[in-house]
Amino acid sequence: QVTTGKNKILEKARIIKIGLWQFPHLTIYTIINHMPYKLKKLLNKYQKFIEEIRAGYNFSIYDYINDLSIRDLLEEKIEHLAEETKNKYLYKLHKLDIAFKRLTNEIKTPLILTEFTQTSSKKRTTQWWYYRIPKNLGSELKKDLEEAGVI
Repeated sequence: QVTTGKNKILEKARIIKIGLWQFPHLTIYTIINHMPYKLKKLLNKYQKFIEEIRAGYNFSIYDYINDLSIRDLLEEKIEHLAEETKNKYLYKLHKLDIAFKRLTNEIKTPLILTEFTQTSSKKRTTQWWYYRIPKNLGSELKKDLEEAGVI
């Protein structure tokens, strides 16, 4: 089935999980073009998370895993963008990922198990962020990681 014109626009609106009936004052154009704004907000949250790691992450393992999920959301949202927009956001995300990797150490077992983080002998490329912990551990996260047997 080929998706064209209005159907393609409606499909994009469905993908970003906004029901048009819930927002009668918004046009389809407004809703679809609101997506980059949400991405900017997520990129800012990811950058703030990286800054917290740089300063010494002072929250629990549950907070850390929750903050890592921002990276999942970024991956998911960027995947649905048009190529030219996608490349712009992938570049920004790549720069943040480099900073994140510099501030973290790789661990053998992921902090959470998903269908993508199952331990295997293959090089981990999907959801790699769940295999990383801060170099500069705050006391609470350090205690949690020790109790979990991660470090």
